[in-house]
Formats: sequence, structure tokens, C-alpha cells
Amino acid sequence: LYCFNHHHTAAGMIERLRESLFEIQESPGPAAERAQRARETFESQFSAEVLLHKAIEYFERWKQPRTAPDRQTHPEHSVIIRCGGRSLSVLGRALSSLRDQTYGRVTAILVMWREFDAAELQRFVTGGLVDLRVVKCPAGDRSATLSAGLQAIETPYFAILDDDDAWFPTHLERVFEVHRSSPDTRLVITGVVQEIKTAFPIMGGGEERRRVHCFGYPTKASTAWEIISAFAPNGFVAQSALLDLRLLANPEMATAEDSHLLVGLAAKAPPRFNYAAT
Repeated sequence: LYCFNHHHTAAGMIERLRESLFEIQESPGPAAERAQRARETFESQFSAEVLLHKAIEYFERWKQPRTAPDRQTHPEHSVIIRCGGRSLSVLGRALSSLRDQTYGRVTAILVMWREFDAAELQRFVTGGLVDLRVVKCPAGDRSATLSAGLQAIETPYFAILDDDDAWFPTHLERVFEVHRSSPDTRLVITGVVQEIKTAFPIMGGGEERRRVHCFGYPTKASTAWEIISAFAPNGFVAQSALLDLRLLANPEMATAEDSHLLVGLAAKAPPRFNYAAT
């Protein structure tokens, strides 16, 4: 293994490479031994198989002491889920993600725009999901159902979650890492992993079906659409005290009503990103 300073000038790097080649030509035996030792070091410490195993070990150690064992001391959250058009199995996945939260006490507010029997959903009320409430909004559109859910909030914090989306188990935990480091925080936003059906090419010749979204602006934002695209509607947690009459009212929008809410919250409290895709 031979090293050079990649901050050096092009001429300096060329000179260093020439020196290395000259050393190899002058002493091929020792150079071969160095190459073998470098290979052994790589295979024993830095190969993908070794690093993946270490990552799993690290995660298992990390998750042991990460939260207080008494969930009664955790903050309470309301999560608005608007439902009625998708199957109970899809809705159950969203509720399972609330149940599996490693932090927080969650109340799911199910806003039904079309009525169905929600009795079997009570089985998800365990773990992080401590309560499930039903709010009926017959034939309500996206805007009306969001407003109905917001008006039903009774907890210090709230969020929204589409019925076909899900949070990773550490979502609320990572959000409140920001609260603990900055106690004046009132609005936290995380990133989102989007999974699509059709794979797309990635650098190196492979394919991927997932993208990470919403970590600020790739370019200088100049339009309202570019501004709201930097905020993930399903990836925020806010203080309920930020909701005023204007934000609680139905904005009567056909779409982007959740982005309208989030930008309204950001106008009242500086949003903080925790730079985790959860």
C-alpha cells in the first residue's frame, strides 16, 4: 500500500506516484510483501462482509439502552391517519409502525371519509400505540379530513401519516433526539425513503427501487412548489400549541393540503432537520 496526499497539486501527486513506482521497481520483493499485508488487512477488517457484520453488532448494542424502560414517562403524540379507501391490511401496516415505535406514547386518530368496521384494528393498541380514536368525516375530501383530524388532537405533539405509508420503529426516537439537544424545538422534520415499483439505474451499473427524499433544497428555491418539496408531510412532528384557528380551518384544497399545513407550521416555528430518513 502506497499513499499520497490527494490535496496536493497535480504535479505533486504525479511525482509521488513516480517515486512509488521507482521504489517497487528497485525492491520488488518487499513491495510484494507490503501488498500481501495490505490485502490481509483489508480482508480481515474492511471488506464488505466484515463491515456488514460489524454494523449488525453495532446496531444490536445501540438499541439496548436507547430509551427509558417506563413508557409512561414518554411524551404523548397524536397521529392523524385518513382512511376509508384502502384495505385493512394496508392500514394495518401503518398502525403496526406506530405500535412498534421505540419511543413515545401514540394515539392514532383515524379520520374515516368512508365508514368501515374498525373493531379489529383495536388489536394494534399495544406497545407504542396506546389509544385508537375514530373521527367520522363522511365523503370528506383530503382537505376536510385533515382539518377534522387536527381538531381532534388532545396531546402535546402531533403528526400525520398516510394510510399507505409507515414509520421506521425509531422515527419518534430520532425526532426527540433533536428535542433533547435543543429544548426550544417546536417542529422537527425527518427524511423519507420512497420505494417505487420500477427499478432505475444507479452509478456503477446496478439498479435501485428506493430514493431518499427531503433534506433541504438541491438548488435555490424560487417557487412555492420547490419550497414545500423540501418538507416531507409524513415526516414531521410538531407541538400542538402551534395550531391556531387558521391552521385548524379547512383550506379547501384538492391536494397539497398537508404541505400547506407544514409550511404554515414552519412559518410559526423554525423547522429543525434531524437528517435521518425514518
